[in-house]
Amino acid sequence: DLKRRGAAVYFECPHFRPLLASYRIRRGPMRRWRHGEPCPADLRAAIEEGLIVSAHNAAFEIGVLRWLAANAGWPSIPLTQFRCTAATAAAMALPRSLGDLGAALGLDVQKDKEGAALIRFFCMPRKPRDGEDPNGVYWNEPEDYPEKFERFHLYCDRDVDTEAAADDKLVPLSADEQELWVIDQEIN
Repeated sequence: DLKRRGAAVYFECPHFRPLLASYRIRRGPMRRWRHGEPCPADLRAAIEEGLIVSAHNAAFEIGVLRWLAANAGWPSIPLTQFRCTAATAAAMALPRSLGDLGAALGLDVQKDKEGAALIRFFCMPRKPRDGEDPNGVYWNEPEDYPEKFERFHLYCDRDVDTEAAADDKLVPLSADEQELWVIDQEIN
């Protein structure tokens, strides 16, 4: 339960592995990555040139990208290179959840409400099936559910578009607020 336990426990779990990612560089075309693939060359170049990474609840992306840097040869990204649209929304007294923020801002693109079920399906352990060790940890594997996994990636694409639309409408944090956000990330 990420809300109750925090994301750090999630990333420290020996079963953790990022399954997919969607991203845009400078509002360019949607790009995708899936588990087992190397860091995309365009993303590596953008990270290494210092491009700002904007994400909603950026602490999650920070955790994923740190894991990828430590375990899959991705470049490390300093915290100063991140911006968090959830923190920016909070500073403007707007909702922190992406769905509520999109509605409050009247965005043309809104968060996909079916995504939560797909997250539970692919990212939480499932119950053991007949013949499996009842004490084992089992997952719904993407290759066993290709159509459903594609819907999961479409959900991720939609989040990227919703986050970008929100980012375009929000007033950025001041330099002092951004510095405090970075300090908070370092502490936590």
